[in-house]
Amino acid sequence: MPLLMQNQWVSIANRALARIGTQSISSLDEGSTASLYCSKLLPEAVQSVYGQYDWRSARKRIQLAPLETDPIYEWDYAFQLPSDFARLISVDTENEYSLEGQTILSNDEDLYITYIAYPIEATFIPGYISHLLVTFLAFLLSTPMSSNESMAQRLLGEYQIALERAKIDDNAGVYQTPAESFYEDLR
Repeated sequence: MPLLMQNQWVSIANRALARIGTQSISSLDEGSTASLYCSKLLPEAVQSVYGQYDWRSARKRIQLAPLETDPIYEWDYAFQLPSDFARLISVDTENEYSLEGQTILSNDEDLYITYIAYPIEATFIPGYISHLLVTFLAFLLSTPMSSNESMAQRLLGEYQIALERAKIDDNAGVYQTPAESFYEDLR
């Protein structure tokens, strides 16, 4: 999952670093220890947060095109999942299908799916998901950067509480901006 490393991702990383009491970074590729950990762990945080729930704010609907090579047996068609695919929500078919690796196998020639898409840019991430990313990234960073197990457990607990709140906000259509979420981090 490629992330465009722009200022919004640096802002998320810096908010996570602040949560564990570490100095901020100016870019994800500046070469400091903090930037190396952030650039390594930020994609993992994004994958975890976006892969564990049906975020309405991150849903996409598309028609998949069949691959040129048919499956070896059992299925008539194979469809490549999109590059921003995080989680399958539904396949618009009355027939069976199989999700295997980065493909969906089906006997349908046309296949429509609804899925959760990873953000490529952080610009349009709702505030409650931004807050989750900050909290989960802080949890991931806490062990290698602070070796403080009690901090790690506290952050994991905060993440779990924030996750339940984010689910409520997402279902209610509360799409606050990341700037609004920033103030939640200060509470």
